[in-house]
Amino acid sequence: ANLPAVLAGLLVAYPIPVIGVNLGGSTAQDIAGLLSQATIPRWAPVLTAPGLGETGLFNAGLCAARILAQTDAALAQRLTDYVNQQRPEPEIR
Repeated sequence: ANLPAVLAGLLVAYPIPVIGVNLGGSTAQDIAGLLSQATIPRWAPVLTAPGLGETGLFNAGLCAARILAQTDAALAQRLTDYVNQQRPEPEIR
C-alpha cells in the first residue's frame, strides 16, 4: 500500500495527531512526499510542516511544542525563551 493509505488506516485505528514532514532527497521524492501528505483523506487530518529535511523536522518540532504549550504554561514560557534566544541580534549601523 502507498503511504496515504497506510497512514489513513493508522489514523482510524489510533486517532493521534500527525505532523507530516517531507524528508527530501531528490526532486522526485520531494514531490512524492508532498503529494502523499496532500492526498490524505478528509477524515484523517495531518498537519504539514513547512520546509524539507532538517528544516521541516525542526519546524514540525516547534509546531508540536506550540500546540502543547496552549495548555502548559511552563512549556509556553520555555518555548518563548527559546525562540527569543534564536532571534538574531539587530545590526547597528
